[in-house]
Amino acid sequence: MRMVSPELSLKVAVLSDVSVGYGSPQVLRIAESFAKVFGAKVHIFEPDEPERPPVRVGDYSSEGSIEITRLYTASHPYRMEGRIEYCAQVVGLLRAMEPDVLIFFNMYGIQVLDRIDTQGKLKIFYCLEDVDPHYSYLFPLVRQCDIRVFPEENRRRIYSERLGIVGDGGTNVLLYNANNRGEWTDPAQRQARLFYGGGFDRHANLASYFLDPEVIGFPVDVYGVIRGFENDKEVARSMNGAGGGLAYHGYRQTDDAFFQLLSRYLYAIVIWNPDREDRVYACPNKLFDAIACGVPPIAAPHPQCVEIIEKWNCGILMDDWSFDSFKATLTRALKAAGSDYHRELAFNCRRAVQEELSWDRQFGKFVPAIRKLLAQKGLMA
Repeated sequence: MRMVSPELSLKVAVLSDVSVGYGSPQVLRIAESFAKVFGAKVHIFEPDEPERPPVRVGDYSSEGSIEITRLYTASHPYRMEGRIEYCAQVVGLLRAMEPDVLIFFNMYGIQVLDRIDTQGKLKIFYCLEDVDPHYSYLFPLVRQCDIRVFPEENRRRIYSERLGIVGDGGTNVLLYNANNRGEWTDPAQRQARLFYGGGFDRHANLASYFLDPEVIGFPVDVYGVIRGFENDKEVARSMNGAGGGLAYHGYRQTDDAFFQLLSRYLYAIVIWNPDREDRVYACPNKLFDAIACGVPPIAAPHPQCVEIIEKWNCGILMDDWSFDSFKATLTRALKAAGSDYHRELAFNCRRAVQEELSWDRQFGKFVPAIRKLLAQKGLMA
């Protein structure tokens, strides 16, 4: 056991499921929080996604004690071969590093627990994605983790039962996908357009709704990766902004410039196809990003979206996931542009962030459990 003192910083290893700086911003956020709150030295191990070039950690955090190592694999890390190679590389690096805290953001990565000495280490499983029964052989390793983090209440309930961790003595934490990086533009100064960011998938995000002749003329700007169409490039070309309508602006990093851009929109659209458990119980970053920037979300009725929008009166909900509801809600939202109602929604977003929906406030709920466990393991006085 390594006793940590002020002269010997806590060492934290984070196994990311993505190349950081694009999706899954919680990887960098939790790294920054451990560095800031616990004075830790944090090392993030990220897979190489060729479509996501490496980023400078300084563009995302002012904490100088965060380092990122990109692990290059012969196969794409979404493929099983790439994941096996990623884990094999991580094992050697963890043995050399001897971290005090291990944070896993993916199910397949947790297999490294079988190949390293974990005695006296704090182990955290951050369940951002769905718990696929395909990985049931790894569930016992999740049960070894001291803390399990979930971003949405229904996911915590369902996945805790599936993983067999209900009442097992571990700590299960609900941590919203909030952030601290919001910007603010006065509602009266915003462009009269709607924002859509993230995956633009024909099936998963019902992206074909945006391309329907009855909607393609709406003032919507799309940012993200286009997927699932017969010809994705042709779809990108068709979103040319003709007549002030649907326009495609490519794929962007979620840096400060991204949030400044987002803050200048009237609304942000949030929708997933509820054909799968994880999509019904969506806890989308785009919802929290919009609220952080004072941009009222126009959201499909995913339970977490309903809970937050109704609690804070900070957005507009669709009645259901149908095309008719999608079109009617966008039409209603645009008619409210410039009204006192829209301004109220925008300011309610700010209030929600100030009182609950910031990363610091969310992570603050998590800190006592971490301190207690670190002390029990002799890693903190």
